[in-house]
Amino acid sequence: MLHEMTRNVFGLLALVVVAIALQTLVSVRRQPAAPPATAAPTTAISQPAYAPPEMQQPPGFVTPKVPAEAPGFTLSLTSGGQVTLDALRAKGPVLLCFFKIECPTSREVVPRYETFEKQYAKAGKPLQMLGIAQNETFQIEQFARESKLTFPIAVDTPGCEISAKYGILNTPTLVLIAPDGKTLTAIPSWTRSKVNALSEQIAAMTGAPYLAISTADDGLQEWRPG
Repeated sequence: MLHEMTRNVFGLLALVVVAIALQTLVSVRRQPAAPPATAAPTTAISQPAYAPPEMQQPPGFVTPKVPAEAPGFTLSLTSGGQVTLDALRAKGPVLLCFFKIECPTSREVVPRYETFEKQYAKAGKPLQMLGIAQNETFQIEQFARESKLTFPIAVDTPGCEISAKYGILNTPTLVLIAPDGKTLTAIPSWTRSKVNALSEQIAAMTGAPYLAISTADDGLQEWRPG
């Protein structure tokens, strides 16, 4: 009798264990499935539109803050002696060409500015052209020989004091000054159309025939930062 009761108890326990297991399995199956993992959102990075070099606006074009009244100066010339702005203005309009030999744009375009000298300044013509170089005398002389420059060049070292007075931020920079000392035009770096417009302005002031400083087929870019 006892043996039979024990067997019945164990049988009942087995049924209870099976029932619990089945209930657990059904409960797990009824749980909602977890949502699929999603990648973390990303922020699109906008890329600047590409423009070919001939269409880009160079960052180096900064208009110099030249005073309305051109600052006077006394500078030493590479050829010897000194030059003053007052002495130049007494003879006619003055074209200053600020440049630095280490600047690739200066090396490329300053030789083209020799045209200003030949067309409007030589042989008693009224324009007074003066280069103002941010270099030592021996460097300027070598560059002038290599580039066949004939206009006078003054030395603005050490410290580039005169360049600072004229607010020069890029080289080369052209500054046209009227005989009364008023600043008329300032052209930083190189822009063909602006330099040719300056040539027209000087031709009108001096009465000399206009001559383009650069043309589209001469190998120079339309513009180039200094």
